[in-house]
Amino acid sequence: MNDNLEELLIALVKALVSEGVRYSIIGALVPELLLSHGLTAKTNDADVVLLVDSLNEFDEIKNKLKFYGFEESSVVHRMIWRRMNAIHRVDLLPYGNNLVKNDLLVLGNSLLNMVGFDKVAKHAVKVNINEDIAASVIPIPLFVLLKLVAYSDRRLVKDPFRCIALLETL
Repeated sequence: MNDNLEELLIALVKALVSEGVRYSIIGALVPELLLSHGLTAKTNDADVVLLVDSLNEFDEIKNKLKFYGFEESSVVHRMIWRRMNAIHRVDLLPYGNNLVKNDLLVLGNSLLNMVGFDKVAKHAVKVNINEDIAASVIPIPLFVLLKLVAYSDRRLVKDPFRCIALLETL
């Protein structure tokens, strides 16, 4: 993981923990954090699920993150974090039983498939980012499930290939 991304992750985890937010890292950082040998493809952003009871709570968390150096973007679930010459995206996905109906979440003008997200909190593991900070991260099998669900929605060729590449390294 590059230094800027590690700095982003530390800042994000510190902010979420300070605000008492339940969360789990769910995106491409998962294999990078869990596997000692890393992956062939590196990421430059963070994807995080926030466990909330309402969209109002989600908005409040985003507003609080501004005090930690995160900026809003034009995408309702995305924030931006800038350091030196680096600009990182942080995709924040709200999840809660009150928000999701039939595994679907209406967020802004988007309809998001949330299949598998009910397993995130129950199966998350703690991973040390450095000596002082541990992050909540979903395990590899759940990462693969969420990647395949994402593929069923957006049909990005990279999603199933990333799963295959990951499984080949295990």
